[in-house]
Amino acid sequence: MRIFNSRSKIFVIAVGTLFFFFSTVPFMRAAEETSLEKVLSEIFPVSSPTGKEGAMTQKIRALLPEGYSPQRDNLGSLFLTRGEGEKHLAVVTGMDELSFIVSGITEEGYLRLDRVVPRPHSLWDAFLFGHAVKVWTQSASLSGVVAIPSVHIASREMRRAYSQSFGLEKAYLDIGASSREEARERGVHILDPVTLWPDRTHLAGSQEAGVSLGLKTCVAVLLQGAKSTSSQGLGQKTSFIWLAQSQFPARGARPTASVGAVKVQKNFGAEKYFVVDVFPCEKGKEKGISIGKGPVLIPGVKRETELSSRIERTAREEGVSLQRAKEFSSPVLNAFLKPEQEAVGLFLPVQFSATPSEVVDFKDAEALLKIVQSFVQERGRQ
Repeated sequence: MRIFNSRSKIFVIAVGTLFFFFSTVPFMRAAEETSLEKVLSEIFPVSSPTGKEGAMTQKIRALLPEGYSPQRDNLGSLFLTRGEGEKHLAVVTGMDELSFIVSGITEEGYLRLDRVVPRPHSLWDAFLFGHAVKVWTQSASLSGVVAIPSVHIASREMRRAYSQSFGLEKAYLDIGASSREEARERGVHILDPVTLWPDRTHLAGSQEAGVSLGLKTCVAVLLQGAKSTSSQGLGQKTSFIWLAQSQFPARGARPTASVGAVKVQKNFGAEKYFVVDVFPCEKGKEKGISIGKGPVLIPGVKRETELSSRIERTAREEGVSLQRAKEFSSPVLNAFLKPEQEAVGLFLPVQFSATPSEVVDFKDAEALLKIVQSFVQERGRQ
């Protein structure tokens, strides 16, 4: 009898363990598949300089489920459309990061640099000095560092000139080549893109810092939103758009709008645009926008619209806090501020925006994703 009881206990424990394991595997897989953090980890190291976004579009394609068929236009923007219907909603973000290009090669093998797009602020060039970078040749990526000539052995005039200001004309990119010929042998050409080394640093709690972290988090939010959207449950045609050249200003646009966004606005034909972008802010401001307090809602016009009201209702029903900014000039959102269209922005708050140390609170990113998923799947219906 004792043996029977012992075996019975072992049998019950074994069956219970197997039941627990197999019943939790689907949950574990679902959690793994829907992890925004995992998607961001895949995306973050990928280079996406303005005009050379091909590597990012390839990564997005690779991370989409089998059977999804995104399309590219001749500018390089990526489009994924789900669902059917007369109504058409587009969820849009940019995917190109601030970067530089090789503008020359010295006899000593140093590379000289220039900007691809206008600098976002007066200190942008100075952030480059002392940083590791990647040079993207046609066949490979090369590691390098950016510095200035040693002032310890420079003349008094040179020391005075370098101490007064820093600019790209004073920068030297060292890839370890000892001559112009060696740099060319390693595949370097004029106009090759140069990006800052993609470092990420975990800070306290759910905060992280990194190069272009805000932009790439937005890319990841749209990707995860697209992956989790069922076309059968949509009440309208819904497109997810990752813009190329979202940092490059369109000529003559007033207010300033990006080339990629203007092209989509003219040719895509959606009636409503839900724009996801970065909102520069400071942490801990009592009355201002700050990280950790939720996404930032920006009505496309000065008054509240039906689209922005529906996003607010979605946030309330999902238990997500929103911050609000009455006006904010975004080159992506600006392109869709047309009388025939309705546009709204839901932006990710980013501290130290447009620096090598952008800080994002991952709780804001998760909240942003939650609203995008719920709005598109349920509230996006007309």
